[in-house]
Amino acid sequence: MPIERIKVIREAESQADEIRRQANLKAKQLVDTARKDAAALLAAAHTDADAAYKRMLAEADREAQAIYDRVIRETEKECEGIIAESDKNLDQGVSIIMERL
Repeated sequence: MPIERIKVIREAESQADEIRRQANLKAKQLVDTARKDAAALLAAAHTDADAAYKRMLAEADREAQAIYDRVIRETEKECEGIIAESDKNLDQGVSIIMERL
């Protein structure tokens, strides 16, 4: 084989090696970029999820407080009714006792 052809083949092999090296480097860079982007997306998702959790927790707390307040008001009304009824019964009881004496 002539020396000139060997030189051409070696040059082609050298260029092919350089193309492979560049392709590998580019692939590594793409993977690194993808990992960084994925980490950033994950961090953003955590932040969003945390904010949503806090909003939902605050809303649940407001709803629970409203229910608590309503139950307290209803119970106070019931207690007032019971007290009024017991006062009425007390007055009747005293009247009955006074009549028997």
